[in-house]
Amino acid sequence: MRRLINLGQNAAQSVVISAFSMLAGAFILSAPAQAEATGRLTLDHHVFEQFCTPEGGYAGIFGTAETAAQAALSYENKSIPLSPAIGPFLHSETWFTQQSRVVHTLRYEAPASDTLNAASLAEQLAPMAKAAGWNQLSTQSSDLPAGYHGRWSKDVESSDGPTRLLLFTDGGLESVSLYCVRADLKKRDYDEVIAALNRTRTRQTLAPSDAKAAE
Repeated sequence: MRRLINLGQNAAQSVVISAFSMLAGAFILSAPAQAEATGRLTLDHHVFEQFCTPEGGYAGIFGTAETAAQAALSYENKSIPLSPAIGPFLHSETWFTQQSRVVHTLRYEAPASDTLNAASLAEQLAPMAKAAGWNQLSTQSSDLPAGYHGRWSKDVESSDGPTRLLLFTDGGLESVSLYCVRADLKKRDYDEVIAALNRTRTRQTLAPSDAKAAE
């Protein structure tokens, strides 16, 4: 019975992600061909808004459990192809909480080029972010580490209650990334990491018999 329930959940997740991708494909096909030739983003603002919603985006659904296929991916190759590609983004990745293994972050990856890097991506997304109600974070904001570009936030209502979304860009010589983070789930990840560290410290300070009992 549990296996049937998991299969049903995975199928439902696939349907929702497919719907996100189909919506993106419809709008991208209608984008002006000239935009791609000039190296500018071929993203409609409707497509942009679906990258990061309270429930998830093209890369996955917030709060859903890690599947066996996702767990089997190697650490070096966690990204999977976006089908269809969305603007310059060819791959996506989902990040999971430490212990409960549910999605807290969505990452979209595009090849870096002479005209596309973390700063230029943030610059091009800025008007869309403002129009969609995102707030620009200052460089002193504690919501995100220093160094990231873009750095937007939005207070939202999710199916789990009020929370905050964080959106930012990052990149290097080979790739450029757009990240979408749901704050309540990211906090759960942080809390689980701290709890695991505390359990490790407790086992290290207890006598062997007491450490076994603490587990």
